[in-house]
Amino acid sequence: MQLDVSKISLSPSGIALDYTATEKGTIDNSQIGASFIEFRITDQNGKEITSHSGGGEGHFDNGVWNFSSTKSFDPISVDVQKLTITPYLMLPSGGGGVQIDKDGAETKIPFNKSLLKEVKFQPFTVEVPKQNK
Repeated sequence: MQLDVSKISLSPSGIALDYTATEKGTIDNSQIGASFIEFRITDQNGKEITSHSGGGEGHFDNGVWNFSSTKSFDPISVDVQKLTITPYLMLPSGGGGVQIDKDGAETKIPFNKSLLKEVKFQPFTVEVPKQNK
């Protein structure tokens, strides 16, 4: 799995973190770890910045799943100087689905947690530009 955080935006309304992730797979494998990427952000004092949802999309191309998303977080105070960002996988413990063919016949897709692999990412730190009070 490959993860690329391409942009971190800071504004009075919060933090936006843009990323892309790729993972080899097959078109019929809906249990791709890259689709479960989340981020934990803490300031230099260890205070966690609350995460909110974000939209995303994924597509399959030439044996590779490609995902992109923007995750949003609470605003930070003016005294924050550094942010430590830790990517992680929030793997589900259950699930499944239904596949419908062209004739409308339904086939249950069971959830198989053993197909998901835990991945450890390295945290990284970013300096926060000086903010005006």
